[in-house]
Formats: sequence, structure tokens, C-alpha cells
Amino acid sequence: MASDAHVAVRPWPFVVLLLFVTFLALPVALGCYAIAPAWCLMYGADPDRLPPHSAGIIFATYPIAAAIGFGLAALIGSPRARLRLAGLPLLAILALAVFFPRRLFYVGTMADWTAGSVVPLWRSEPELMAVALGGASVCLIAFVALVRRVGAEQDHRWGEVVLGAVPVSILRAEASVEHSLRSSLAAWDGLDQLARTVRKKGGPVILKPNLGGGSVLRPGTCTPPDFIIAAARIVRSAAPKARLIVMESDMIFWWDMNRYLARSTYKDILSAEKIDFINPSRPPYQIHDFGGRLGVQEIPALLSPDATLVDLPVPKTHAYFRLSGAVKNLFGLLPARNKILHYHMRRAGDWRGQIFLDLYRNFPPDIVMVDGRVGTEGHGPLGSAKPAGFVLTSPDAVAADISLCEIMGFRPEGVPYLRPLVRAGAGPLISFSGLSPDAVRPPTAWRRTSPWTGLPVNLVRILRDHAALRAAGRKPPQ
Repeated sequence: MASDAHVAVRPWPFVVLLLFVTFLALPVALGCYAIAPAWCLMYGADPDRLPPHSAGIIFATYPIAAAIGFGLAALIGSPRARLRLAGLPLLAILALAVFFPRRLFYVGTMADWTAGSVVPLWRSEPELMAVALGGASVCLIAFVALVRRVGAEQDHRWGEVVLGAVPVSILRAEASVEHSLRSSLAAWDGLDQLARTVRKKGGPVILKPNLGGGSVLRPGTCTPPDFIIAAARIVRSAAPKARLIVMESDMIFWWDMNRYLARSTYKDILSAEKIDFINPSRPPYQIHDFGGRLGVQEIPALLSPDATLVDLPVPKTHAYFRLSGAVKNLFGLLPARNKILHYHMRRAGDWRGQIFLDLYRNFPPDIVMVDGRVGTEGHGPLGSAKPAGFVLTSPDAVAADISLCEIMGFRPEGVPYLRPLVRAGAGPLISFSGLSPDAVRPPTAWRRTSPWTGLPVNLVRILRDHAALRAAGRKPPQ
């Protein structure tokens, strides 16, 4: 992957770090030292034999270490290298826990240590437990808040944007999904707009279904083949000479997308329709500066300004981001296989899915076609099938996702990656045609999930599906 560009170190995190060390971490350490000084020194020295004022010198290393760390961060150009530097103290604590557990977790005087009669921390004096555990909990909460704030400083600033009405067309799905999509697109001149866009750009047409975030064994979790074929035929009728490409990268669920598609027969169906498949996790790459949280990244060489991008998501609940729709579906354009570590952990951790908006800002889909015939509810993204019976089209991915929120019964500001746009007034003014979101909302509520239950359930389900596909050899897509 591409190396990160130099990012200037701002002074305010250093000031906040010094305040954190001085008013939170240092008082907790001093409190523990007052109760169990030998334990605080990890029995490396007898506190009764230390020179006067030595404790003050020892604890002065707290702000000194913070200053040194900030200075080194200013000299290091790569944010990734800075993250490794910040992880060194955590590795040191882990090493102490592994190699010297008694020095770290057993409490007593120096005489107790010599005699081998130190006791576990959880059986020590209540005052020490209260100071150590209570103070550590407060420090951890404050530190996480600081890290999140530092990461948020890297995000794109959404100012209020005055947009014209963005069309969104919602129709009941008919027996012919192609006819349904054509009718939905025709409601806002989408067919002509598609033809004009392909002619103007002159490059290939990239179809981006949701494949890596679902399973062919679970209806509603990924874009089905008939929907991809219907979209491809609509594109061909608008631009007969354009090269059609389905693009999806390796994901945390399916770490070899080529093998996954071959086992599910997707690749055979695409070949029969003369649609190429490109895995962005394979070269060639080009370098692109997304700005915001993503920064400088490698992207597939075919993902260029002359390519027409057609977004083909399915409406799904998501254990962490609440909604998986048109904007989040763009995540499959990025090449790294381990997307959690490489993208979600960018610059102190992407807690709100701002990398999805970075993708949307840089490569906004030209056309969005949502397959709402069957979506996913419950423990998404590998949840239960939710029949909804609609198709949705729009020229804007954010407008599509806000519309999906209304259909699924979510508040847009409750979806982490949509919240900054909604609060900044940067969301589009939507003009509905066909049916309203209320008209296609299922009679029963769209069941939701939480990270605490959804993530473990998804892990079990994906391991089960891997075993099933491997045992079947080639399994027709559901």
C-alpha cells in the first residue's frame, strides 16, 4: 500500500495531553505510590532507601515523556509511523504483564516481596483498589475521548451546501426487475442522464454491487445476479460500446473475492453477459489523495475520472454503522484486504465511518440503483432476509441512503457516517417520484442490532458459510 503523506502535528493535542497527564494520570500514580510505594516501583528499588525527593524526580518523567513523544511525532512524517510510536508504551506494558506478572499484579512492601508474601492486587487494601482501578478507568475513558477528538480533526469539514432538488424514484418491484429499474430511472430522466454521462466521460462503466459484505447463502445480504444483469443491460442500451466492469475487492469476510465468486458461480454469469470482473485488491494501482481521514491511498487504476460509476447496493442493517447502503457500498473499491486495520484505524481510529464519505466526495456514483426487493435486518450485514419489494434509483448516493433511512425507520442523524452531513446542513433536498418512503415501508419494523451482539453473530455465520461453500465446491447463488 502507498505510504502516507506528511501530516503536520497540531499543538493543541499536546496541550490536552499535558493536561491529561498532569491532572488525571499523575494524581492516580501519586495516590497509588502513597499507599503501596514498593509496588509502584515494581520492587526495583526500596522506597525507604531512596534519596529525598527521588519520588518527585521519578514522577516528573510523566510530562517529560509526553513532551518527548510529541517531539518525535513532529519529526516523523508518516501517520502510520506515529501510530507505531504511540503503541510502544502499550507493548511495554504487555511485555511486563507477560514476563513479570508478579511485579505488576502483586502488592506488598519490599520485605513482603523479599519474603515472597506479596498478595494479588484484587486482594490488596480497598483504598489501593479504589485508586488504581477507579483512576485507571477514568484515565482510559479520558484517553479514548482524546484519541477520538484527535482523529476527528482529520475529517473533512462539511459546510452548509445549498443544493437543488435531488431526484429519488421509488417503485414497487415487478416480476421483471429490469422493467422496474427502467421505469424508476425514466421518472427522473435517469436513462438519458446515464447515456450522456457515459458519452461525456468516455471510459468504462464500473458496476459496484455489494458482494463482499454479504453471502450468497443468505438472501438479502448481497446484490443478486439478476439485479446486476438488469443494470448491465440498461447500461448497454444507453451506451452499447462501453466496457462493463463489476468491481469488488477482497474483504474481511471473503479474503479472496475471485475464489468466492467462482465458488458461487457469479463469475460464470458475468462471463456469459460479457461483463468483466476486476478485483481492486489486485494491481495495477494508482495513487490518489482523498483528503480527510483516508488521506493518500492506492486505488485501482481503472477508478479514474473518465469511468462512469453505477452503485448497486442492497438495504441492510449494520451492527456498527446502523445502515449499509449506497455510500458504504463504495468501501469495496478500496484494495486493502484487511480493511479494519488499514482504513478503519486511520489516524486514531475512524469511529464514525468518515472514510465512506471520503470515498463519496472523491468518487461519487453517477447512478444509484438499490435492490430493495429483499434486504437485511437484525444482525447485519449477515442478518436475516427482510422482504420489502421495492427498487430505488437516484443520481446521488447520500440522497439514496437518507431515503433508505426513511424506508427502514432510521433517523439519518442516527447513522454515524450521515450524521456530520445532516448536522452541517449538507444533505440534499430530496424530490421523490413514484412512491413515498412510507408507501414501501414493510408492515413490520426493520429489526436492528448492536455491536455487542451483531459482531459475534456475524463472525459465527461467516465461518459457517465459508465451510458450506468449501464443502459444496460450486454453489449456485441464492
